[in-house]
Amino acid sequence: MTTVPGGEHPGHLLTIFTLLWLVPLLTWRLHARWRRLTARQRISPRRTQIHLSLFTTLLAALAWLWRAQPSVLLHLAGGAVLGLALAWLSWRRTRLEPTRQGIFYQPDRWLGGSVFLFTVSQLGYRMLETLWLSPGLPWAEASARGLTPACLGLWLTHQLGYTLALAHYRRQRLAAR
Repeated sequence: MTTVPGGEHPGHLLTIFTLLWLVPLLTWRLHARWRRLTARQRISPRRTQIHLSLFTTLLAALAWLWRAQPSVLLHLAGGAVLGLALAWLSWRRTRLEPTRQGIFYQPDRWLGGSVFLFTVSQLGYRMLETLWLSPGLPWAEASARGLTPACLGLWLTHQLGYTLALAHYRRQRLAAR
């Protein structure tokens, strides 16, 4: 086995370097996401299209990744059903403000924040498990454990359902003008 001058295995250094750039990037994106969950914002057609494409692709990629594991797909589907129900509830609790400057909305911070925190904590635990508790465990196997598939299904379909509701509302408002 090859070692570097400090006696560490090169894989550990790669993990450390990856974390050095990945953790600040993730922190920045999570902070930006949290701010978007709690602030008044304009409905943007471009952002809506990006979200629909991204979340649909991620959900399809996870389903494809776990296609040979029916129990994991069942967890993903169960989370997806719950995510759609939460998206509907979130949409019902959203404050909408059509103005001359555009159509603005403010999501319910408690529902959106809860889904966000639940997902981030579950994924954080899986990363911790993969990197430190079971370092030889591949990410694909670790991500299929426990509540992670259900949590990912919940978050992705919550985002998809909410984004579809925003796009539909915007289309209705523009048609009414």
